[in-house]
Amino acid sequence: MKSDSSLLSAYCVVVVVVALVMVKPPETLADDPVIHPAPTSDVMTGSPIPSEHLVTRENWETTPEKLRWTLLHWRELYPTQAVTRGAVPATVLRRSHQPVLDKSYQKLDGSNSTFLDVAKEMEVDGLLVLHEGVIIAEHYFNGMQPHAPHFLASINKSIISTVIATLNAEGNLDLNECIDTYVQELATTPYKSAEVRQVLDMLSAIEYTYTPDSGSFAKHNQSVSPDARYSLVFRSVVSNSY
Repeated sequence: MKSDSSLLSAYCVVVVVVALVMVKPPETLADDPVIHPAPTSDVMTGSPIPSEHLVTRENWETTPEKLRWTLLHWRELYPTQAVTRGAVPATVLRRSHQPVLDKSYQKLDGSNSTFLDVAKEMEVDGLLVLHEGVIIAEHYFNGMQPHAPHFLASINKSIISTVIATLNAEGNLDLNECIDTYVQELATTPYKSAEVRQVLDMLSAIEYTYTPDSGSFAKHNQSVSPDARYSLVFRSVVSNSY
């Protein structure tokens, strides 16, 4: 029986936004990323795909298995755009893998566990540990690969905030300006009167509800994608099955 928290923990993915050039001499192959076996699943298999195994915009978060598939196949459900790093060469980070995930610790209940057990328990997809500029651990689970695109969820906040801070420092963006000044598509949404700083601080006073047809957040979602109404509240018949 899985809880809602374990389902949502599938969003947990440690992402380092850096291009890794995987070119190494043979003697350093032991430092390559560790790819853990992926669990088997019937989701999106078969030809034609049975309706109960089909993932759509409307049902992708109704079961743990469909959510798991979607996190690594978002581009197959929604239009996306690849953003390159530009003409700047990638920084190649040194590697010296250490048995980080084998280390044990004592849990609150007094039992012992390893970080590897925790990663699997939390359904982590990717984990990278960087210490003093050196990659000392890089592991992938649940079918994820080193260069596979992954649904970022709230990790986007860190990326966007970094870009906005840079634009503000360069004098190209005013944090006190209304956000629809820069993103005109938001002019007809509940965010239209919110300042950039308020959005960054998550103080825009949006009625953030997870119900599919009520609340200003739901209306905003429908304005972005009317054919795919968000609902992070799982139907009781589904929730009770975890």
